Amino acid sequence: ILLIAAAAVLTVAKTVKADSLRKAFAEQMSLGERYLLEQNYEEAVIAFQMAIEIDPKNADSYLKLSEAYAGTGDYENAVSALENGYGQIQDDRLMKAMEKYERLLKQIPVLEHLEEVMAQSDRDGVWEFQKGDEYQDLADSAEEVIVYPVDGKMYLLIYPCGHCYYGTMEDGKRSGYGIWAA
Repeated sequence: ILLIAAAAVLTVAKTVKADSLRKAFAEQMSLGERYLLEQNYEEAVIAFQMAIEIDPKNADSYLKLSEAYAGTGDYENAVSALENGYGQIQDDRLMKAMEKYERLLKQIPVLEHLEEVMAQSDRDGVWEFQKGDEYQDLADSAEEVIVYPVDGKMYLLIYPCGHCYYGTMEDGKRSGYGIWAA
């Protein structure tokens, strides 16, 4: 009877612990996603790192962590987080995201140059830059909108169609002051 009781207690304890871990993981993911929406990327990084500590076999937490790093412009850590995740679970989504951030790392000089031109509000200069091979290669490689954070307030967005935006964002969308070039 004691053995049966002990086994029952252990089973209940394991179930309670597993439920507690699932709940903690879900809370960290939800918190991190909220921080992403608020563009509070540093806090999002912390939340997603905690989610990974709870469940290192969940690909979504690595993807979101890389997104948070990218929000700060830290593409190197975005790639590193995805490499770590891929080492844990070999999910193809992690490899695809890693390749995207590696391409962006190579394009940073082009993004920085475009940001300088757009910050001067020189539309003719922007249009000339957009006609160049460097910009065309960048726009052609974009499978989705490239969001390049300039500082805590300003962002540079490159659209797959070749249009670009330099200005403020709120809740992940263009808002307030900005320059649009097509």
